[in-house]
Amino acid sequence: MIGATVETSLKEWIFKLELAGKLTLTNEAMTHSVPYEDGNALPKSYFQYVPSFEHTWQGLMGSTNVTLMAAYYGDTEGASLRNFRPFQNDLFFGARADFNDTHQNQAEIGFVKDLGNSELAFMAQWQMRLYRELKLKIGGLILSPSEGLKTPISFFDNNSQVYSKISYSF
Repeated sequence: MIGATVETSLKEWIFKLELAGKLTLTNEAMTHSVPYEDGNALPKSYFQYVPSFEHTWQGLMGSTNVTLMAAYYGDTEGASLRNFRPFQNDLFFGARADFNDTHQNQAEIGFVKDLGNSELAFMAQWQMRLYRELKLKIGGLILSPSEGLKTPISFFDNNSQVYSKISYSF
């Protein structure tokens, strides 16, 4: 497996391209003990790519910075992998607000939409500093799998959740 990232910025814009590839030396059929694969052969060599961009508006409503993000997740051999791997043909949109206050309040929302089978994952979270290095994070994740399809997200059918985390850094 090999990978590379290229990133550049232009004023408030950040452009990024992430690449990862798996080189398979043989393509002889191998059966797996995982029933979902149905005896699928090892996939051919393939590459995954993620072109993305971010744009930040600084100083909105006082000291708040707002960043919008978008990315496309794709790969070169999606059809031969039988929907087993996530992020074959997906679109991500997100936003982050950094309030730049004494409590380091930050809010994030985003979603990933599978363009192949209409699945959706939505995430929202809020984090803040409570005291010095003590931080609180509260968030939620909503998964919307496709009906009747065996896809990576369908295995987490009832896994929508609300979570919280308290951390302390030394």
